[in-house]
Formats: sequence, structure tokens, C-alpha cells
Amino acid sequence: MIEWWYWIVLGVILSVAEIFILGFFVIWLGISAILVGIISFFILFPLSYQIMLWAVGSVLLLWVWFGYLKGNSQTPTDRVGQSDDYQGVQGEIIKVLNNNRYKALFEVPILGDREWIVESDEELQVGDKIFADRVYGQLLRVKKVVK
Repeated sequence: MIEWWYWIVLGVILSVAEIFILGFFVIWLGISAILVGIISFFILFPLSYQIMLWAVGSVLLLWVWFGYLKGNSQTPTDRVGQSDDYQGVQGEIIKVLNNNRYKALFEVPILGDREWIVESDEELQVGDKIFADRVYGQLLRVKKVVK
């Protein structure tokens, strides 16, 4: 049996180690060790039970974080890059490039820039009025405005 404060020290070391290790993983091991230390302060357990309690606590905390809390906070895949926020912004083709790509100037900035390289399934000409359909990284999909 080890002293209860060993678990507290191990928990603090693991929690501090999270600063240097990517992934937000080790902190849950540290929190579990601190909880084992607190429980061991009140109830005396053999070392094997303490290790088992730490392992079960770690797995439970990791499951809660990665399986439930973090899973609910992720951005839906149909809103990558906040593309829906710019749907319908109108602009004009200022240069024809190649492979259905064009340079366009928009009335308002889209992600901080008014001038974009755009892509369209339709054939466009200089001066055609367009509207933003979707942002894909550094590329903007557009459609021609129907009069």
C-alpha cells in the first residue's frame, strides 16, 4: 500500500505534463490519480485496488471526454469553414482563368477578402453576376445569378 499523497503528487505531475503533451489526454489520467488519492485518504486500499481504481477512473474520464463531451462540440461536416455564413453574397467575374475557375470581386468581404478565385460548373464570362454558394478552404464555389 502506498501513501495517499503519492497519488496526489502523481496526479499533479500528470496534469502539468499535459502542458507539454498534445491531445488533452494526460490530464484525465492526472485527475483520476488525484481522485484515487482523495479516496485513499479516507479508505485504506491495497496497492492493487488503488491501481485498479485509477485505471477504471482514467478510462471512465477518457470515455466521458472523448466519447460524449468532445463528440458533442465538433463542427458538423456540412458547415466546414463557416461556408453557410456567406451563401448568397453577390459579386462579379473580373477575369476568366482556366478549368472553370475565375477571379471574382464580391460586394462584401468573404472571410476577410473581397477578391477570390472561384469555381463554377457553369460557363461564366467577365462581367457576369454571381453569388457565393460554398467556401472550400481557399476556393469559393459560385453560381450565376439568374435574371
